[in-house]
Amino acid sequence: MTPAVTGSAQLKLTIEALMNLQIAAPLDSEETRRIQDFIVQRSSPLDELLDKAMSVTRVLKERRSALFMVCRPPLFSCAYA
Repeated sequence: MTPAVTGSAQLKLTIEALMNLQIAAPLDSEETRRIQDFIVQRSSPLDELLDKAMSVTRVLKERRSALFMVCRPPLFSCAYA
């Protein structure tokens, strides 16, 4: 049994190979809960940093917009020489 078809630059995964894949999964609900708790614990600080970064980005965009409105040169001059 061949897991992949050859004959081209890219290997092609076959249905047969997919059906024979072994995927690790938690055996019981307690292990699942511990894994979930670990992921939440590790991702919480990242979520806080992301929220902070998004807030700073929003403020910087507002400031950039305000500066553009104040510093933009006029399109037409009404002064006559």
